Amino acid sequence: MTKLCINSRDELHVIPLDNVAYLQASGSYTDFYFSDGRTLSEVQCLSYFEEQIRKLYPADEMPFFRLGRSFLINTNLVSSVSLSSLHLVFMGHGQLSLRLSKPMLRRIKEYLVKVFREE
Repeated sequence: MTKLCINSRDELHVIPLDNVAYLQASGSYTDFYFSDGRTLSEVQCLSYFEEQIRKLYPADEMPFFRLGRSFLINTNLVSSVSLSSLHLVFMGHGQLSLRLSKPMLRRIKEYLVKVFREE
């Protein structure tokens, strides 16, 4: 299990990336959304965490996909992409979903089709 260690002034968080459904930019903060419904907000921009996560995986095994300026999606936890309801649904205990624009959903759908064809 790959883990990301986030050391802030007052706290240390060890985050198992297998449980992170997606990260969302929120100004100079990044919100982590977990497959069990929990959230965690950290004081760093999304691009910082994207860089840190990329260092943890070989290039051909990177499960996180950058979607626009605001999202980093864990493709291992995506259970469905619905262009009709405009939702990206994740595996997990709760029914975690993310409402996205049709162009963004098309982009992640095309990416997932390509990745799963290569396996």
